[in-house]
Amino acid sequence: MPTCARFVRLLRREESLLMSNEMNTTNKSEILKFNSLPKDEIRQISLGHRIWGKTQGFIYPFLTLFMLLVVTETIVRVFHIRNFILPAPTKIFETLFQSWPYLWTNAKPTLFVVIVGFTMSLCTAVPIGILIASSKVMEKFVYPLLVTAQTIPKIALAPMLIIWFGFSMTPKLVITVLISFFPMVINTVAGLKGVPQEMLDLARSSRASKLTTFRKIRWPFALPSVFAGLKIAITMAVIGAIVGEYIGADKGLGFVLIAAAGRLEMDLVFAAVVILVAIGMSSFYTLTFIERISIPWHESIRKENRGH
Repeated sequence: MPTCARFVRLLRREESLLMSNEMNTTNKSEILKFNSLPKDEIRQISLGHRIWGKTQGFIYPFLTLFMLLVVTETIVRVFHIRNFILPAPTKIFETLFQSWPYLWTNAKPTLFVVIVGFTMSLCTAVPIGILIASSKVMEKFVYPLLVTAQTIPKIALAPMLIIWFGFSMTPKLVITVLISFFPMVINTVAGLKGVPQEMLDLARSSRASKLTTFRKIRWPFALPSVFAGLKIAITMAVIGAIVGEYIGADKGLGFVLIAAAGRLEMDLVFAAVVILVAIGMSSFYTLTFIERISIPWHESIRKENRGH
């Protein structure tokens, strides 16, 4: 049995070597064919490959969304579903264009709360995350309190915020900050604590100061994780702004949603949702663009740039 098993292993190894040799031969022949092409043609092929690599991430979701809209439109028209139950996509976009001045007027305060609330959360969450990752005392005393605070439903705090701050912009900002705060802290701490020990030992052996180690090693290594937290937080900030407007507002897209739903104007409800989706996606991809500029050396960004 041992001899038979050894023979099988040798046979499999021979087969894998043969397959790898065949693949190498095929790759070499393909490379030679490619290099024999005219330079202009090679340049066009490379340009087309890069363009396809950049755009395929948008084309596939767009086609999926288009198919979903076509199916929804067909179902609504075939089964004669009433507008106050499920409006057709064409009706939604018609309402979006007809009511655009009204929707845009209410979108501006919501956008203001999202941007300001996210900025305030960013300016507090990242420094706290750095302190927690750098100090054992902060990790032992503050980190458990943050986790405990995250378990509290933010909507449960709404009545207290209304009593304390009234129906001003402040309760909406507070809820937005609270909802978007935790992902930033968690990802900042995880990124700073995930630095390989070998890199820290190298910095220590080079007699680098703590500030230099943080600036040259810990912070650059943590940036991918920090940006992941920021992209989660910006979408949470949109949710926080709507929750804040739900509890008490006379303007904003949250107010539009409540008022339109009360009048059974579901086409207007969906039109407001479309604008909210646009706000969330534009904010997300803005951070993605900043990430690509800030950490072009990271493997995920390099793969995207190569079109893989």
